[in-house]
Amino acid sequence: MEDWKKDLKDLFKQEKTKKEQKTKVEAKKKEQEPRVKEFYSSTVIPAFEELKVEFGKYGRVADIFKRLNFASFRVSSFDTDQILSLELEASISPDRVYLVSTYNYRNTKTGEYGASSADLKKGDRDISEISKEDIVNKFVQLYKEHIKL
Repeated sequence: MEDWKKDLKDLFKQEKTKKEQKTKVEAKKKEQEPRVKEFYSSTVIPAFEELKVEFGKYGRVADIFKRLNFASFRVSSFDTDQILSLELEASISPDRVYLVSTYNYRNTKTGEYGASSADLKKGDRDISEISKEDIVNKFVQLYKEHIKL
């Protein structure tokens, strides 16, 4: 008859353990945030700014958007009615931070549109393995593949 009390006690003990584990995981994720901030300020944004300057030399309008764990770079060509953007979002886990990168392109004249992942390097990489050059090279590669001049 007292089994239900033990069952109930065990249930609440499990709940408490799960909450404690979740709190530990969240704390470890929080520890990664300075790395993410540094990565965006020292790698991503400088890459996007360098691209913006160069594309501007050729009459292309470029925009940079940034939030805490996200940044995007978009180039528009009014001559060809085409837009290409690269989005980089940090995915934080307790032991590392990896980058989810996607691109979008659109031709406003034809209505052609596409989006896909844009791996900066092969495999699932921590942000410490991604350089400014990787970002610049990937965007130029995507531009050459998707923007018809």
